[in-house]
Amino acid sequence: MISKGILAFAQGQSFLKLALYQLLQLRKISDIDVAYVVDENAETYPEYQQLKELGATLVVANSPSQSRNYDLSAEWKNLGRDKAFKLSPWDKTLLVDVDYIIQSTASLDLLEADLPLVCADWHHCFDQEFILDHGTIGRHAIKMLWATLVWFDKGADSKKMFDRWAEVLKHLKWRQEYYGFHSSLVRNDYALSIAVHELNQETSKNIAAAPYSQMVIPPWCTYTLDDDILTVLSTTADKPLQILNLAGLDFHALNKNNLLEVL
Repeated sequence: MISKGILAFAQGQSFLKLALYQLLQLRKISDIDVAYVVDENAETYPEYQQLKELGATLVVANSPSQSRNYDLSAEWKNLGRDKAFKLSPWDKTLLVDVDYIIQSTASLDLLEADLPLVCADWHHCFDQEFILDHGTIGRHAIKMLWATLVWFDKGADSKKMFDRWAEVLKHLKWRQEYYGFHSSLVRNDYALSIAVHELNQETSKNIAAAPYSQMVIPPWCTYTLDDDILTVLSTTADKPLQILNLAGLDFHALNKNNLLEVL
């Protein structure tokens, strides 16, 4: 039987709290195996034991931190996702950001695909005023992919991609100069996109794209929580109030501070 599971990085208490909410929502629709990569201090936080009680496997692997995130002032340890291939214990894995909340089976269904590797290549925003990123990177117009969701198996093609992801991060400054882009943050999205682009150029293989977009909640939106139902509100100055009930919807929460406040 082919083993399958979800892998996410949750290093630092803020991200452990997000992981707990992510897992609580996931458990409403699936009992799929879940593993979280945590840092060596994780056991000191109450969320650690709560995650274990919900059946999550917790793997200790420290990662470097960055100075900031979109809106989260806490330490942001998002580097190290290129190690996911080595860390995953399953034949097929969904690598997911801990702030991507899964409340439907749409994302899980791609684990059934007979493909070695699937990446998310487009998104839509709850508030269309927010342009998260362009569709390409740099002067070479590399296709933008999203590290928020990556489905992979344990085959040779997936291993090559993760090895190249690590190599891109190691020599990122050279890539920035060659491909003509700049970012003050080390973005997994850019590293993944460049890795896939280079491998496609070398092997003439096209990595599959997810057949749907991921929904992004912009940083300025706010949440309300009532009877376990999460609602998001957008209050851009020149538009009427926009409200969306998020029950049953998968979404990527860029406004992590506000989400943590209401949980």
